[in-house]
Amino acid sequence: MTTTPVHTPVTEPRPSGLRRDSVLVALGCALLSAAVAVSSLRARTTNELDWSVFGVGLAATVGLLAVGLAARVLVKDADAARNLTAWPLSFGSVAAAIVVGVYFEAPENYAYIAGAIVAAGGVLGYVLAPSAAPALTATGGLALLYGQAASDVLDTDTSGSGLTSFVLAVAAFVVVVTALAWMLPPARIVVPVTAGAGAVVLYAFVLPLGAIGLALGGGLGGSGLGGGGGLDDDVYVTLAASAALVVLWLVAGYLSDHPGFKVLIIAITVTVVPSATLLLAVEHPTWWALVLGGVGGVVLVVVGLAGLRSSGSSGSTGTSTTGSGSPNTPPHGSPSPPSTPPYGSSPGTPPGGTPPPPSYLGR
Repeated sequence: MTTTPVHTPVTEPRPSGLRRDSVLVALGCALLSAAVAVSSLRARTTNELDWSVFGVGLAATVGLLAVGLAARVLVKDADAARNLTAWPLSFGSVAAAIVVGVYFEAPENYAYIAGAIVAAGGVLGYVLAPSAAPALTATGGLALLYGQAASDVLDTDTSGSGLTSFVLAVAAFVVVVTALAWMLPPARIVVPVTAGAGAVVLYAFVLPLGAIGLALGGGLGGSGLGGGGGLDDDVYVTLAASAALVVLWLVAGYLSDHPGFKVLIIAITVTVVPSATLLLAVEHPTWWALVLGGVGGVVLVVVGLAGLRSSGSSGSTGTSTTGSGSPNTPPHGSPSPPSTPPYGSSPGTPPGGTPPPPSYLGR
């Protein structure tokens, strides 16, 4: 019996020169962004705008944007162009939003202005250089716009009656950006995982904050956390939203095989569920722990049994050989992965086109 092995594509490391330049570009963007941050903090120590300080941040912002746009036109190597375009444009769009806020003294509805600037810069960066950095920047801008709009339209006060609206709004945002990012390979992992991490952090704090607000308002009536003070419905909604996100990340983790989704599943479960039991004033936490531990144990046992059956099946089949080759090796040998061209030798990008997407996510 002859078997044909399944060859998993292997992504070779990028050339050392490109890896060096990639981290140096990140360092340069970080330092210029730090200059913008320092300038924005000190440009208005008085009511007047100090142009000697503000000018430095403005120059750093213009520099970031100029490098990103110029690299897209002047640099012919596709990988180098993507690296020099994506990161400066991403950082530059955030810096531009900060500079505008300082100049106009954070006008009313500034979140809309900043969100629009950051989102537009991220979209432009992604069009010119499809990669993770501008995708994440665009997501951050959308988060600002979405958060301000949700606050204006809905009651999202986490210390009052808006806790349920807040929880559902966060879950909806994570679902939507995950669906959108899934259609863009360079953003398929970094955007959903980052948005999910934000949801985990917010959910980890939202229930305790709701309980504190309820207690300060006299809702608990001295009966302890969750003692029928009106927070129970919010807790159940948070549990349901968390469960929906866990299902989403289970599917995404299965399809992508990326560990980030597994971390999110664990993080939201071990933070939300214990807080919920406290806020619901569970009288018999042993039952909650027993059910949770029992279900988790059953899942591991089922997977373990499947692994044992798979091992037994492989052992009974035996090792087949083909001709004089090594076991499970096709007659003509295994195809070798394509070699990576040396840094600087990849073809240039045609005029008006966009660099091809990166060979793996996150570059």
